[in-house]
Amino acid sequence: MSKSRLEAFSDTVVAVIMGVMALGMRRPAASEWPALTPLLPVLLSYVLGFLYLGIAWMLHHRAFQGIERANASIFWANLHWLFWVSLFPFAVNWLGDVRLLPAPAMSFGVLLLGVALSQYILQLAITATWRADWRGLASVAMFAMGAIAGYKLPIVSVWLYGLAALLWMVPEKATAN
Repeated sequence: MSKSRLEAFSDTVVAVIMGVMALGMRRPAASEWPALTPLLPVLLSYVLGFLYLGIAWMLHHRAFQGIERANASIFWANLHWLFWVSLFPFAVNWLGDVRLLPAPAMSFGVLLLGVALSQYILQLAITATWRADWRGLASVAMFAMGAIAGYKLPIVSVWLYGLAALLWMVPEKATAN
């Protein structure tokens, strides 16, 4: 299978997931600004989900840069990644709708761990090497801590997820060739 076909399919799925997440948000009950206040958790969970979906898409794109064709292992690893990514609308809506309860906060961390693990499996299928980077390792640690913290302190888990997202906004140093 050509790499471009697999990338185009994955890009389309990610775009649809982003649209589904946006459509999952309900509109305010009134047309005044204060009507947005009760919807802030929904909006903030959407922003967090959108950031992570963007990060996952960027890492996916980066993983495919070094190959020309996709074999069966890459196809299945990519499908595994798409499965985890497809759960974003559910996890984001649940997290935003129930106002920081343990199960949704913990499940969001499990989702982020699933996406990270599937990304590493995809990277292994593509390059046959595992490249450890500080942001990836720190993020996985924060996802795990957030999933555990969510049992008693859901707000701490959401802060950890937000902090991990901020790590990915730190620009990489350019390497000279």
